[in-house]
Amino acid sequence: MEATRTGQVSLSAGIRGTAPVYLTANNGILYGSWNMAAAARRLPTVNLDVVETTRLLGLWFRYTHRTCFTGLYRLTERAAATFDGGSLSFRMPEAARHSTARELRPDADVLAAYEQLLDGVLDRHVFDPDTTTAHLSGGMDSAVTGTHASLRYPGRILASAMLLPGPGGVQQRRRRQEMIRRANFRADVTMNAGALAPLHPTGRRALGGFVNPYEESYHEATAALVEALTAHGVRTVITGIGGDEMLALTPTEAPHLPVGPAHQTTPWLGPVAREVLLDAEADTAPPTVVNEMTLLALASAAPLLLDAGIWPIHPFADPAMIRFGEWLPRDWRSDKTLHRSRLTHLGLSEDVVRPRLPENFTHVMYKALRDHIPAHADRILKDGSPLIDAKLIDPDTFAEAVRRIREGTTWRRTTGSPTSSPPTSQPATPARDQPWRDIVYVMRPATATDVPAYATLIRDRAAWMVRRGLEGGEELPDRADQIAAQAADDQSPVWAMTDVDGRLIGCTSLYEETPHWGWTDAERAEPALFLATTFTDPARRAERPGALIAWWALGHAARTDKEWVRRGCGHLGLVRYYRDVQGFALVHATERHGHPAYLLARKAEDLADLPIQTETRPIAEPR
Repeated sequence: MEATRTGQVSLSAGIRGTAPVYLTANNGILYGSWNMAAAARRLPTVNLDVVETTRLLGLWFRYTHRTCFTGLYRLTERAAATFDGGSLSFRMPEAARHSTARELRPDADVLAAYEQLLDGVLDRHVFDPDTTTAHLSGGMDSAVTGTHASLRYPGRILASAMLLPGPGGVQQRRRRQEMIRRANFRADVTMNAGALAPLHPTGRRALGGFVNPYEESYHEATAALVEALTAHGVRTVITGIGGDEMLALTPTEAPHLPVGPAHQTTPWLGPVAREVLLDAEADTAPPTVVNEMTLLALASAAPLLLDAGIWPIHPFADPAMIRFGEWLPRDWRSDKTLHRSRLTHLGLSEDVVRPRLPENFTHVMYKALRDHIPAHADRILKDGSPLIDAKLIDPDTFAEAVRRIREGTTWRRTTGSPTSSPPTSQPATPARDQPWRDIVYVMRPATATDVPAYATLIRDRAAWMVRRGLEGGEELPDRADQIAAQAADDQSPVWAMTDVDGRLIGCTSLYEETPHWGWTDAERAEPALFLATTFTDPARRAERPGALIAWWALGHAARTDKEWVRRGCGHLGLVRYYRDVQGFALVHATERHGHPAYLLARKAEDLADLPIQTETRPIAEPR
C-alpha cells in the first residue's frame, strides 16, 4: 500500500491470493478487509450487482473484481486499486503467461523432484508444527500434502477432516486411518459432515447471520471443525487446494473436449438472469498466475480460518508447484498419476491410492435438500426476496423445484428431467441439452448476395458491443462495408452460417495458412486452418452461433486433413470465451501493432451431434 501527500492511496495485490481483499469507499474513506461482512457494513446502501449475482446463482463462477454487491470490490491478483478521496479505480495487469508440457530427460526422477518441491514450499512458510493441522480428507491432493508434512515432522502434525456419511464415508475412515498410521500423525480431529448439512438449524445461515456468498458451501460443518481445531491450539492449516488445477489437462490434451458451455442453465433462474448469462464473460480478470478456480477456492476457505486466527498454507497454489505441473508430460498429470505415484512410493495400499467408491459431499447436500432447504425456500417464497424482485429467480419455477424436492424428485440441472436419486456430477449428453437441439444450420461459402446482410449484421454487432461497453464496437461500423465486401470475392475464404430458411446468422473467414506474426516456424509448418473475422447476429446469441461456427471448423479441418484450428484476438474477454466455452487453449500472448494479441489453438476433430449441414468449396489462400 502507498499513500501520497495529496491523500491518494494505492493498493496492489500479489499473485497468491491466500486471503481475499474486499474494498469499498464511503464519505471520502477507503475501507478494506478480508472479511466481506466488515467491508459490506461500510456500504451506504446494499444493492445487488446483477451480473455477478447471476453468475453465482447460475454456478458460472468467474474471477473478477466485481462482487455480488454494487460498490464492494475484490482486489484481484496483481491488480492495483487507487482511491483519490472520491472514486475508486482499478488497473488490471497483463495476462499471466504459462508454460506447456516438456519432454523428460531419460534420467529424470520426477518423484524426487516433487518431494524437493514440497519441501521447498513448506520452507517458504513460518509455522510451528506443534500448532499445525493438515487437512486430510482422503482425496489425492490433501493425501499428498498432509502425509508429506507429517512425515517431515513426525508425531507433531494434527490430522483433520470432515467425515462423510454412507459407504463412501466408511471407506474414507478406513483409508484415512492407514494414512495417519503410515505418516505418524500426532492425533486426528474430525467433524461429522452429515450431522451439520447446509442450512442446519443451528448454523449461522439458518439463524440469520451474515455469510459471505463466496464462502465455504458446507459452512456449518466447516465452522464446527474450525472451532474444534481452535480448541486444540491450531494456528496453521496445510491444505490440498489447487491440486486439481495443478495437474489439469489442457483443452487440447483432454480425451473429451467440451462441446458446449461448462454447464447448463439452472431451471429456476428468472428472465433477467437468463439474459445476463449470455454475456457472462464480461468484466473478468485477465489470465492469472494461480488458476482462477484455485483463487476462488482460496477466497472461499479463508474467512472461517482467519476469523479463528488460523493461517492457511496451500502448497499446490505455489507458483513453483504450478510451473512444475505445467512442465510435466501429459501421462504424469492424467488421472493424477503424479499424486498416486507419490502415495504408492510411500508404501500406501491400493485402497488408498485407488479407492473403489467416490468420496464426495453428494449425500450431505442431498440431506440438506431433504431436511433443511425446503423450509428456507418456503420463507423466501412467502416473505419475498431481492433475488425475486430483481427477476433473477423465477418464483413459480422455484416453487416447483421445492415441490419436487419434497416429493423426492429433483431436477438434474443438465437435463431438466426429474430423478429420485441424489444429484450426480456426470455430464449430460451435450447435443441433447443445447439451445439449438431442434434447429438445423447450414455452413456454406459466402457470395455477393450475402454482402448487404453481412454489413447489417456487423453493424448490429457493433451497436450491441457499444451498449455493453465492450471494446472495439465504436469503430466497427466504419469498417462494416469493407469487411462485408469480402463475401463477394471469389478468392476470399468467407463462410456464411444460415438457418434452414436462409437467414444469415454469422460469417467467418477460414484460412489455410497460419499468420507469420506470433507463431513459430514449426507451428506454421503444421497443417492447420486459421479462423478469423467472425461476426454473429447478437439477436441469435442464445443459440451460441459463434461457438457452433468454431466447433464446425474443427470438424471441417479434420475432414480436410488438418491437425489444428487456430485463431487470435485482442481482448481478454474473448480469450476466456474461446477457452472456457469453445475449448481452445491459449498458446501465445504477444503484441501486434503495439496492441496485445492472444493466439489460441485446438486440435482438429469431427465433433458429433452438431446440427450443421455443410456446402463445400475449395478454401482460399490468404492474399
